[in-house]
Amino acid sequence: MAKTAGDKISNGLAQLLAGFAELEEMLEEDYGSDPEDEELAAAIVSELTAAIDTVIDGEDYTPAFIAQVISTLGDALEEMDPSIFEDSEEEEESEELDEEDLIDDDFDYEDDDDFYN
Repeated sequence: MAKTAGDKISNGLAQLLAGFAELEEMLEEDYGSDPEDEELAAAIVSELTAAIDTVIDGEDYTPAFIAQVISTLGDALEEMDPSIFEDSEEEEESEELDEEDLIDDDFDYEDDDDFYN
């Protein structure tokens, strides 16, 4: 029986997640299990980079196509559970201060001229 595209994606996602969990487990033996550890994160990124390079070279996919797939997966996850991405969006918004955020509309800045002169 022929597999549908959805079946292939489901099977591929299951393999990806199992492989990622195995990679994390293996690297945690070397680096510890602290998720904030920069060395552990760098080792994971390094292994993923090598895996992506292998797929790009062997399967004739482009980095842009892989990025599109990952972005679409993120969109699908957000559709399933919008709260997954709320914390990171709130952090990004709080980090983006512009000049208007720093100006107090209730403060009379002209009165300060006497102080500085």
